[in-house]
Amino acid sequence: RRNISNKLMILYMVEVGGVAGKVPFPLLHLPQGTMDLGQARYHFNLLHHASFASDVYAHAHINLSTYGIIFNHIPLIKKLKLREIYSFKIFYGKLLNKGHSDIMDMPDYLREPSKVPYMEGSIGIANLFKCFQIEYVFRINQSKEFDEFSARHGVRMRFAVGF
Repeated sequence: RRNISNKLMILYMVEVGGVAGKVPFPLLHLPQGTMDLGQARYHFNLLHHASFASDVYAHAHINLSTYGIIFNHIPLIKKLKLREIYSFKIFYGKLLNKGHSDIMDMPDYLREPSKVPYMEGSIGIANLFKCFQIEYVFRINQSKEFDEFSARHGVRMRFAVGF
């Protein structure tokens, strides 16, 4: 978490990792996805929870809160003290060791990650009724290869209290 100024705050998380040797598929890295209506800060909000399996991976989550830079210039909305929020999430992984299926067969619904990284972004409003936020989430790469396990867009809500 970094306060860039008194009007901008950025939250970020970067994770890079790998799995050594042959392991059964439940021990491979599966990106955390959730397709319900709740917004999770460090999950992929449009991605099915069992979509990719990788043994080498990297993902980043970046959230920007602006404390009302735009909304504070609109007279009636300024009194509501709404805040703009933006986020960007990216996942990239590879399945380098093809021998994982020798130990335990990988289910049909799991696949090797694409050569193109999975990315999603969102734009939203925070501080609704002092404790809710709502976001429009969209998948940045609109390739049809992601349609099987990811929605193209959606609306997500979150209960968030900040002090």
